[in-house]
Amino acid sequence: MPVISGVPQGSVLGPLLFILYVNDICTLSPTGVTIKLFADDTKLYTVCSDKTSAKCLQNCLTAIFDWSEYWQLKLSPSKCSVVRITPVAQHPTDNEIEYYIGLTKLPVVDHITDLGIAYNNRLKFSPHVDNIVSKASVRAKLIAYLVVFSRVTLCYSPRHFVYLSDLSLNLVLLSGTQSSNKTLLELSQSNVDSRID
Repeated sequence: MPVISGVPQGSVLGPLLFILYVNDICTLSPTGVTIKLFADDTKLYTVCSDKTSAKCLQNCLTAIFDWSEYWQLKLSPSKCSVVRITPVAQHPTDNEIEYYIGLTKLPVVDHITDLGIAYNNRLKFSPHVDNIVSKASVRAKLIAYLVVFSRVTLCYSPRHFVYLSDLSLNLVLLSGTQSSNKTLLELSQSNVDSRID
């Protein structure tokens, strides 16, 4: 199958060529809509104070879709979603607005994972913390099983594997978040210690 557009993958110049290839997407945003690029991820956001600002966001989506059709760069609407971030006491002002990429309606979701960090529509990191605790618990069980039922000799204490892989990094990342999230991570760490020792 002939390659008619794109950049070579796996090469040293590939990421630079891709950035050059897609960088003019940033010029497509109308006033009030911000576009952020990271590798092949694109984020659009705006403050929706009225229906006009919400329609500007849809216009930006349409412009990006038209740009991608012109440059033969296929978008993946199935990987796209809408998150309406609002304070707890406030309801979103653009609830009735539906957003589309081409003919595909974008789903509205309550939480999202962005560059490996999960958060909800109130900018709380509880989905991320729940995921970390779940992974740490599974790993602790597996390591405890290995230590008890096999003759594997480990170079380090088993708790180092779980702690270094998930808990320690996320304790640092989430140090400024709600105390309930930090408490949950610390309880998980204690649980890991009690299972492995």
